[in-house]
Amino acid sequence: EGRPLREIIKAGAIPSLDRARRWFTQVAAALEHAHSRGIVHRDVKPDNIIVSDDDSNALLVDFGIALTADDVTKLTGSGYVIGTPAYMSPEQSNGDKLDGRSDLYSLGITLYETLCGHLPHAGGYQPLADANEAIPPAIDNLIRDCLSQDRNARLQSAAEFIKRLRSAFRTDVPLSRSEE
Repeated sequence: EGRPLREIIKAGAIPSLDRARRWFTQVAAALEHAHSRGIVHRDVKPDNIIVSDDDSNALLVDFGIALTADDVTKLTGSGYVIGTPAYMSPEQSNGDKLDGRSDLYSLGITLYETLCGHLPHAGGYQPLADANEAIPPAIDNLIRDCLSQDRNARLQSAAEFIKRLRSAFRTDVPLSRSEE
């Protein structure tokens, strides 16, 4: 029960930062569990995240195209591309071998879209903090690290995503500090 995150975004309802933190922590935990079993989702996007009616929980759904690395090799060979183009990592678009870092790329795009209502612009990252000063710059840094074109420079695990997401919203640290 609930509604896809896509409906919330289309309605122009930007969630509170607390809700976004909770939802994306839960989705990243689901990815961490899948990745620990060698499963790559391959289609992380707002349509595949269901938010509960009371907005307290988010579930990652539709593992329909998720495959283990062994399954990909057996079924498709190299060069096979499946997923939603706007959310695909460069390696997924190229039909290269995938791992959990590809899902983190898609998760970063989805977080960006959730917090501002649109996908990142091609050709240049527009910081969320520029449009909404309530968004900590650490969120932009997290998203940029998810969106690195080089997967070796990208965030390496969903556990790391969760840790950085939680620390970005720490309330015991002021959003701005005077430089001394």
